[in-house]
Amino acid sequence: MGADQHPPEVKRGLSVERRADRIANARSVTFGLAATFFALALVGGIVMRVADSHNFPSVGLAIWWALQTVTTVGYGDVVPTTAAGKLVGGIEMVIGISLISLLTAAVTSTVIQRGETAAKEKTASVTSRPSSRSSRDWLSWTIV
Repeated sequence: MGADQHPPEVKRGLSVERRADRIANARSVTFGLAATFFALALVGGIVMRVADSHNFPSVGLAIWWALQTVTTVGYGDVVPTTAAGKLVGGIEMVIGISLISLLTAAVTSTVIQRGETAAKEKTASVTSRPSSRSSRDWLSWTIV
């Protein structure tokens, strides 16, 4: 039985279920991206501590720098000065910018898709309305 053949109560249930799935998927993506940013900062911090131990005397400071770099905040309070440190910094920046671009594209795509789905559902409900009413109610429906 297709979605259009279900009674109204079932259609509402399916709609709520679809919305719940969308929210769950959005949360999963958000947590996944946050975990990716954190993991990248953690790995970048550890690598930076090894690559440029003079400017990053502690792992905590190196992770702080990596987190700033991955998120493109870049306070500038700590910067790498060695060639290896600059290489690690460059890699962190490219990956961070790529992740932010990916997130922006995913959010934009989702918003557009939801808008198109809502427009299709609205069009489908408007075109099916007259057939679900009696012929004498059709005139009042067209005025409303």
